[in-house]
Amino acid sequence: MSDSMVTSLFWESVVLGNLDLLKNFLEKGGNINSVNYKGESILLVAATSGHLPLVEYLVENGADVNLAGSGKHTPLITASQRGHLEIVQFLLDHKAEIDSATVDGENSVLVSLASGNLHITEFLIEKGANINCADCDGINLLHIAAKIGSLKITKVLLEKNLNVNAATIEGESALFMAAASGNLHIVKYLLKKGADINQKNKNGATPLFNAVAKAQFEVIKYLIKKGADLSVRDELGNSVVMIATRFQQIDIIRYFLSKKLDINAQNDDGMSPLCIASVFNNMLLVKFLLENGADVNNASCEKWKPIYTATLEGNFELVKYLVDNKAEANGKYLVVAASRGFLELVEYFVILGLEVNYYGRNKETALFVAVCDDHFDVVKYLISSGADVNIADDDGKAALFMSAFNGNLDITKHLVDHGAEVNMCTEDGATPLHAASAKGHFEIVKYLIEKRANVNMANMMGATALYEATCGGYINIVKFLIDNNADVNIVATENHYSPLLAAVQNGYFDIITCLLEHGADINIVNAHNNNVLHYAADEGLLDLVRLFVSRGVEVNKVDDDGDTPLLWAAESGHVEVCDFLKEHGADTTVVNKKGATVDTFLASKLSQLYQS
Repeated sequence: MSDSMVTSLFWESVVLGNLDLLKNFLEKGGNINSVNYKGESILLVAATSGHLPLVEYLVENGADVNLAGSGKHTPLITASQRGHLEIVQFLLDHKAEIDSATVDGENSVLVSLASGNLHITEFLIEKGANINCADCDGINLLHIAAKIGSLKITKVLLEKNLNVNAATIEGESALFMAAASGNLHIVKYLLKKGADINQKNKNGATPLFNAVAKAQFEVIKYLIKKGADLSVRDELGNSVVMIATRFQQIDIIRYFLSKKLDINAQNDDGMSPLCIASVFNNMLLVKFLLENGADVNNASCEKWKPIYTATLEGNFELVKYLVDNKAEANGKYLVVAASRGFLELVEYFVILGLEVNYYGRNKETALFVAVCDDHFDVVKYLISSGADVNIADDDGKAALFMSAFNGNLDITKHLVDHGAEVNMCTEDGATPLHAASAKGHFEIVKYLIEKRANVNMANMMGATALYEATCGGYINIVKFLIDNNADVNIVATENHYSPLLAAVQNGYFDIITCLLEHGADINIVNAHNNNVLHYAADEGLLDLVRLFVSRGVEVNKVDDDGDTPLLWAAESGHVEVCDFLKEHGADTTVVNKKGATVDTFLASKLSQLYQS
């Protein structure tokens, strides 16, 4: 039998309370304070499992009664938590530390009470446990007693002068706990003993808020009877009516309304109870609030209007009910419904008479957002209802540009069939063909060319569709555009890049070959006077370097910084490229504007290699 099996069987025997196996283990030299893989001692496991004979044997034979396991749990703490009174008594009689705590600040008296082992709690208090203790969250014995509803322990603690209003880290007293748990008898006793009925926690809420959140109706009524402030707002400006609405408690809301609370009050975000009910899509609650005087259009901003939130969630029945009850509808809601793909709502709003071409601050129409999110059924309906296919947003992007960008061929065809301008430009001068080429949407590129898209139209930076396709590495689109008369030598005005320079910089061999076969100017330079050889050398593309040199590209071309292809190759550490350029006439004595030479670059690179 392996050591691991012996170990496993041994610990199982401790859990099961096998005293003979334990004695045998110790008689053979086993360590009485051995721990398992969890860091638990034999005594801790025995105490947790409730085996008094094992606990007695271990302690009487020298086991460390206070040896803590994972999280600093001691045998006394776990025995108290599990309700093993006799073991607790024995451990205390043998010098167990009564107030020893875990890493979370929990000690034996706290865990015994939290576990409902009141007999152990009472015993520990009698034995001198610190009744003023609290865990790392500031939860003390009174908080726990109030939460679990133990009037006896509550009385004992208060008779020992525990602070009735002592708060947790979150600022909650025992009254908060009792209110949330619905322990009315504790609530009454705490108030009798001076608990602050309107004490606020860190969020600005009072015990009444806790009772409302947990639907503790009897506690709510009693707190109000005893003077709970109904006008209190939490730190977010929520009233108790709003909290009741958030937790969808109609009976409690009805009770608050009988106390003349304002059904249309707003929180700091501008949300009324009706707004909150709409967020939760609760038709029954919405109806109740409207029937009791809620203003259907009451909100500080559009996004919190009940009709907006209902539209956002696609709740057709709720939207219709709100409109039937005088909710003000406008084109914004049509745009929202279209962006979410809610066809039924889109149809309803159009039939209702909302402007189909409405646009807001960004000039995005319902059609535009439906195209952006690929809702083809909504797109078809809006166009059939008179949507203008050529309205552009603030950036000059129309619906066709977005469908080309997204690669949705069906929507693209439908837009063109209904009058979308194929060569319509954005504010940056980009066309749908630019968008499709840049994103690699080959079928859309073919379709747009078929529909007479201008293959050589350049954007504001001078880039054509061919340039965009080249940058993306889309060889199929590059070939197709060239076959359809794309000019391979149109240069981008901003950086003076041609498709060939872009292809070389990205190392696209197939595109480079294609461009050269179709007349690309191999001697082109960019705005900084870099030629194709600079980029090939910089990337260490020896085959390309050979090709360009064989075709007569200037080996010693100096750019605006005084760098030649050889200097770029040296700076990047491409020794083979350097050797080839030297063999083909590269000037090894050139010095750039920073004073660097081929030798200094190579020496620096060699030094970096040694250091790494």
